[in-house]
Amino acid sequence: MIGRWLLFACSTVVLLASPGYCAPANTAKPVKIVVTIHPLAAIVSSLGGDSVHVETLLPPGASPHAYDPVPSDMVHISRCDLFVSVGGGLDSWAQRLRNASEATPRLVVLSQLAQADAESVHRDGDGHQHEHEHEHKHGGHAHSPHLWLDPTFVADKFLPALVDALTSFDSVDAAIVGARGKALAEELRALDGRIRAILAGARATEYIAFHNAWGPFAERYGLNELGVLEEAGGEEPTPRAIAALIRAARAHGVRAILIEPQLPARVAEIIAAEFDGTTVLVDPIGSPLTEGRAGYVELMEYNANAFARALALGTRGSNGSQGSQ
Repeated sequence: MIGRWLLFACSTVVLLASPGYCAPANTAKPVKIVVTIHPLAAIVSSLGGDSVHVETLLPPGASPHAYDPVPSDMVHISRCDLFVSVGGGLDSWAQRLRNASEATPRLVVLSQLAQADAESVHRDGDGHQHEHEHEHKHGGHAHSPHLWLDPTFVADKFLPALVDALTSFDSVDAAIVGARGKALAEELRALDGRIRAILAGARATEYIAFHNAWGPFAERYGLNELGVLEEAGGEEPTPRAIAALIRAARAHGVRAILIEPQLPARVAEIIAAEFDGTTVLVDPIGSPLTEGRAGYVELMEYNANAFARALALGTRGSNGSQGSQ
């Protein structure tokens, strides 16, 4: 019996010392992260890798403006370690769930990051502290919660906040996540350059959208939103607003309305026909089930190309001069 035990022990030592032996993988439990919308999930998953387990509350194809939470959403929130949301009223349904669950996960909220960025604090000669808010054009970062649609904001503000949040957990390798964060930031800066190149050839800068999701994108890339069909999710335009939109489209030579897969397109198609226009699909949310719009980078490139197609239909340049048909 003892001889058999010694034989087993010696065999085990040889196995552990052999070059082909692989040590057991890190068995630390991944950080449980709940995010409200898919683009945030795609970014968080890319950053955290195997050290995170990400649950997305908004189902594919749904609009965050009209989503009605289900009981399982409360369960996910109550059990998570980190809660990542947009804020600014876009996913207030998730905030209400979090408050009702009495859960206390660490938080990363995009609108709060933008607010901190917009406020500058300085001291005057008497040592008094003053707080100022920077103005933003096109109703962008200061007013729109759709901040993930600006890849530079994601690189400069969102990624550092995520790295800081993730590396606060013992199960996360801070060096790996930190290096991954730097690499992702560089990838997003390269994306910013590609988007600028895609939009550079557009003959116009004015656009009309189904709803006001694109302020941060427009601000970053020098575009001008003439109007939207829905100022808020689910609010249909009045006849007066529709008439004003048609007049603006004709005056500025806009020939397309940007529609979204999460929102009904029929009204936009009818209005676009009134100024001899069409509709072009953009997608602020994307989906893990949709090829070409599952990852954050590919989603943003898809939208840049869609904007370029819509702008290329325009009949006026950005200086108001008549363009070629």
